[in-house]
This record gives sequence, C-alpha cells and structure tokens, in this order.
Amino acid sequence: MENTTAIKRLKNPNYMCVVYGVGKLLFAMMTCCELYYFSAFLTDSALLATALVASILSITSVVDFVLSFFIGVFLETIRLPWGKYRSWLLVAPPIVTVLYMLMFTRVSDNETVAAAVIIVAFILSHLIWSIGEASINSMSLVMTDDLDERARLSVWLGRGSMGNTLIFGLVATPIMSFINGLTDGKLGFAGLALVMGLLYLVGYWWLFFATRGCEETSKDRIAAKQPKQKSNLGPAIKSAFTNRHLLVTMFCIAATYCYMIGQSGSMFYYFTYSFGGTWITYMGIFVTLISCGRLVGSIFVPALLKLCKGNKQMVYIIGFFGVALFDLLPYLLNPAPTVAMVLILIGTLFGACPLAMWLGLYQDCAVYSEYKSGKDVKGFIMSLSVMPVKLGITVKSFIISAFLLGIGYSATAADTAAYPDSFRALFLLVPTVICVAAGVLHLLIYRLPETKVAEMQAAIDQRRANA
Repeated sequence: MENTTAIKRLKNPNYMCVVYGVGKLLFAMMTCCELYYFSAFLTDSALLATALVASILSITSVVDFVLSFFIGVFLETIRLPWGKYRSWLLVAPPIVTVLYMLMFTRVSDNETVAAAVIIVAFILSHLIWSIGEASINSMSLVMTDDLDERARLSVWLGRGSMGNTLIFGLVATPIMSFINGLTDGKLGFAGLALVMGLLYLVGYWWLFFATRGCEETSKDRIAAKQPKQKSNLGPAIKSAFTNRHLLVTMFCIAATYCYMIGQSGSMFYYFTYSFGGTWITYMGIFVTLISCGRLVGSIFVPALLKLCKGNKQMVYIIGFFGVALFDLLPYLLNPAPTVAMVLILIGTLFGACPLAMWLGLYQDCAVYSEYKSGKDVKGFIMSLSVMPVKLGITVKSFIISAFLLGIGYSATAADTAAYPDSFRALFLLVPTVICVAAGVLHLLIYRLPETKVAEMQAAIDQRRANA
C-alpha cells in the first residue's frame, strides 16, 4: 500500500480489486451450501422429523437475525493484533469452516442431540462469519481513501456476489457425488460444506496477506508508544441512528435482498402455475441465465457510472427503476412465457447496479458518521451492513408465507384457478413495488454527493494528521 500525506491509494489497483472480488465470491459460494442444501440435508440426509426441521429452521433464522444487531458491538470491542478489521480475515475462516461442516453432519442417533449440535453450529458459524463479512466490507475503507478506488472495489465486491451461484451450480453436484461415492452416500453435504469452507478460507487469507500494512496493528501502536485504543461504541451507536443517509441506504439494501431472494423463493410457483405446462423443466436454465444477466450487467456498471459522472446514487436508483420496469411489463402484459423471461432477464442487467453500488454508498455513509462524530466509527457502521441483508431475507419469508396463506395454497388442491394470477403478482408485482419504494426513498432522503464526501474525507485525514 502507498500512504502519502495527501491521500492513501491502492498500490496496485487492478490486482487488489481482483483479490477483493475473489474473496467475496468464495465467501458467497460457501453460503450457497446453506441456501440450496440445508433444508434438503435436514430432511433427506439427517432424516430428522419434519416438525424438528421446522423448529431448527425457525430457531436459527430468528437467532441469526437478532445477533446481527450486535455484530458492530463485537467488532468494536474485540481487539485482535492484526488490525480491527483485517484480523477477522485471518481468524474467522478456519473457525467457520469447522462449524459449517458440523451444520451438515448428524453427530448422534438421538434426534434431539443431533438437532442441538446443528443449531449451535449454525448460530456460532453465522455469528463469526457475519463479523468476518462486516470486516471485508470495511476493508475497502482502510485500503484506500480515494473515492474512485472505493467505487471500483464496490463494483468488484458486487461481481463476487453475482457470480457465486453460476460457479456453485457447476461444481456443487460433482463435488457431492464424488464425496458420496467415497463415503457410501453419507457425507456428501458435509464434504461440500468443507470444500466450500476451505475455498472461503483461501479467499479471505489471500486478501489478508495482500493488504499487509494497510491497517494499524497492535505492534505498530506499541512501536509508536501509543496508548491502548478506547472503544468508540457509544459515539458509534449515536452516529448510526442519527445518520439519515445510512438509514435509507440500509432500507434499500434490505429491499434489494428481499426482492432478489423473494423471486428465487417464488420462482417454482411462478413457473408451475403462472406459466403452467412443462415450463417448470426450464426453471434451472432460467436460474443460470439470471446469474449470467447480473454478471453481464456488472460489466457495464463502470461505463454507466462514468456516464453519470461518478454519481453512485444515480446508478443505484437507475438499477432499482430498471428492475421495476422490466418486472412490471410482464405483469401487466402477461405475455407468452418466453417473452416474459426475456423481459425479466433484461431487468437483471439493471439489477446489477444496486448490487455493485451499495457498498460504495454505504462507505460514504460511514465517512459521514466519522466526520460528524469525530470518532473512528466506520467499523461499527460497516458492520451494520449485515443486518439489512438478514432483514430483507426475513421480510421475504413473511411475504411468501402471507401469499400462500392468503390464497389457501395446497399442492394437492383441485381448484387452482386463483393460483396463476396470485403467483404472477408475487413474482413480478411485489418486486416492482419494493424496487420503486427503494428508488424513490433513496432519491428523496440520501444527500451525500461525491464532492461533499471528498471534502469530509479530506477533513478526516487532516484531523488524523494533527492528532
């Protein structure tokens, strides 16, 4: 890293962007194990009773969401020797990998004992990986002070988030099949979790070693005879709840994941009942095309950002409105399935914008909080980025459940006349409303232009230099 008196910049921007994006990609691939296979493991491999499976899923989801409120507290109060954020890139992956493998392992013939181990492993692994995820989100703030470089890092982080399902879908089944062949069909899920956990470890450790020297360590403070750092937890909490730019951005992040994962969760019903016929057989291909669409869209985000003269908020809002438009059209027109899928895929190109821009906007919110509070609170602010993701996922579950209950859904129902329109609304109209609400609110409330953020960052740098 290069640190001048004027501004800290990346020494090798292209290389560091790739390392940063790969770290996020491999982490996101690991989380796909849970997204696609956790329920299947509980029912088809661990062979737990359905009621017990429901309890496990409910308990883990609720506890995981509640703990997300405290990630910032842990990150702010726990001091490790390699830097406040960088340390967790080293520490979190090996612990998470072991616990993650236990999540996909039935350790006892006793169902209660087996379920207890799975629940504990789930909660602890998610707690530690959430701290690590908050840290990797924060790393871009300590890697560079240049706003353009932070925007590039944000784009690459988004690409990592968008490319994970494409790669995971290609490698997951072969890995599980190979391990099942070695273990008589018993450890396929656990083996996949282990492999993905090790890849996650490689990605985070690569970033850890690539960012050597970019963050102050305990040795640096001892050498400089600096006093032990005091916790900024109080000012951090106050700065978070008084930062309207942060609050609206958190809402929009929750909206992004709510509509994305909501569409994933309702896609089966949309293809089965709204399209009908044999279209459900094409759902797997469509999932892959959605991943490709977002990845392709991310390639054009830098050009759009340049066209918008570096205005990240404008790109962010264009993304929301683009998704809304191309979800609303197939809802209103109700065209042939092929036309509907093409329109939705065009929308995924716009969907890359919120995923690519959210971190850059969030970083600007952290700069604002640090500038206003006069304290180094960016770690706490960045750690809160985990919470809206989990909130969006939770809200998604309530929305889908409400629709299913509202229409009295049953897989064996004789009368399904109400299903096609209902599931078309769930899959297309609900995301439209969510995206419009997010775009409008961010446009009305968020007021942090790049020039203002640059001025605040310069003032922070000057404050540090004078300290």
